[in-house]
Amino acid sequence: MTLQEINAKLLGRFKIGQRLGGGFALVIVLTLIMGGVALNAMGTLSELTVKLYRHPLTVSNAVLQVNADIIAIHRHMKDVVLAKDAAGVAKAIDKVDGYERKVFKGFEIIEERFLGDKSQINEARQSIVDWKPIRDEVIALIHEGRRDEASAITTGKGATQVALVERHTNGLIEFARNKASEFLASSEATGESTTIMMIGLLIGIVSMASAVAFFITRGITGPLGLLHRSMATLASGDNSVEIPATDRKDEIGEMAKAVLVFKENGVENERLATEARENEEKLTVLNEELSLERDRAEAANRAKSEFLAAMSHELRTPLNAVIGFSEIISSQAFGPVGHEKYSEYAEDIRGAGKHLLDLINDILDLAKVEAGSEELHEENIDIEELSRSVLSLVKGRATQQEVQFELDIQEDLPLVYADLRRLKQILVNLITNSIKFNNPGGKVTLKVWHSKDGFVFQIIDTGIGMAEENIAKALSRFGQVDRNIHRSQEGTGLGLPLTKALVELHGGSLDLQSRLEVGTTVTVRFPSVRTIEG
Repeated sequence: MTLQEINAKLLGRFKIGQRLGGGFALVIVLTLIMGGVALNAMGTLSELTVKLYRHPLTVSNAVLQVNADIIAIHRHMKDVVLAKDAAGVAKAIDKVDGYERKVFKGFEIIEERFLGDKSQINEARQSIVDWKPIRDEVIALIHEGRRDEASAITTGKGATQVALVERHTNGLIEFARNKASEFLASSEATGESTTIMMIGLLIGIVSMASAVAFFITRGITGPLGLLHRSMATLASGDNSVEIPATDRKDEIGEMAKAVLVFKENGVENERLATEARENEEKLTVLNEELSLERDRAEAANRAKSEFLAAMSHELRTPLNAVIGFSEIISSQAFGPVGHEKYSEYAEDIRGAGKHLLDLINDILDLAKVEAGSEELHEENIDIEELSRSVLSLVKGRATQQEVQFELDIQEDLPLVYADLRRLKQILVNLITNSIKFNNPGGKVTLKVWHSKDGFVFQIIDTGIGMAEENIAKALSRFGQVDRNIHRSQEGTGLGLPLTKALVELHGGSLDLQSRLEVGTTVTVRFPSVRTIEG
């Protein structure tokens, strides 16, 4: 069986438009699979990077700082011994106490982030605890004026105990570095396997797209070429030629049947002409019939030519038409479309494209924040001016959904030091959510005030709310809570977690409280260090 026959059996029953749609749908599905694999790999690499930062690197840095503080303690203990007066002794002891507190604070961080056997941390901490009696003994001897004995203890068992502490902490550093190497190796392995998988998928997509294009093209241009040659043969007067593709169920099959009719008419004309030559008595009748058949043949030929011209145009421009039609239909640029559903579907096409763009942007933003690569461009911001700007951005949406919007801003607010674009994004995201999940006639309020603890932005709505058990889900990535509102009102599932991440990037916090059919209150707090007093 030839490739042409295989193609005819596989695709000959489908219309050309169905083939094109099916082929493009298959390529899109494969592309989405590839995108899903890429997103999954991105999430894995991001998780490994976060683990590397939160555990081995944090522990290693904390231990190094502890070591530095221990050396500083030992140095200031020498200052205690060498101090010339009581004031110098007291000053040196205060510095020793300060570094001791930093050491134990460092051990809290190490214990929280350490992934190994906690007994190693306990041994290191115990060595510090064991050093304190030595330190207290030295200080007591200094107060008693026994400086030589104090010096001997400091350079003797005091130094030995410090060396023991360093050995224990160095063991913690070694473990953290080994664990960091493990995470790094996992990241590299994940990257390599993902690269191989992506290359395989890319090759598969290109191969599948090429195969789809080949079969579709062969299924259209091949039969059209055969029909063209058959028609040229018929035009030359040879009615013995076979007409291909007459068994197809698509437009080409219909055209082939028309050509077959043309051939049959030609054969009939030839027969009539032969009979006319053989029978002069029937010449008039035969001439009339022949003229009639000729007219029919010419009409069929014109129909064939017009069909080929239209088909050629349609095959060259389908994608360009799809790109522009949704926007034209949605805006009804050429007048009413006749049925509102058409306009709705066109708007859905445009909305789906915008939704996809929003999702990517959110993922990239969230990935940058979680990877620690997002930088803040901070400046002094006038809160009242910012709030008015945000109001102008959401006013249209509120009006469209018949939701009242209200500003409640404390007078004489100081300036806030923050990233203007990100702060505006935080407020617009939260207010848009409150409007989107509200009811006609509902209300959204933006309250802003300042206290000794910093700035507070509070968005209060009277919308549909959510159950308490769904709050954590709403704040998680891609977390979408079922609402008593049409699914199209929901977003990507990234708006709230991205907003929370941007708030925390400023050193702030986000709290969400909600009750079903009562409303939702979101409170964003910025620390006092971001307050710029006039």
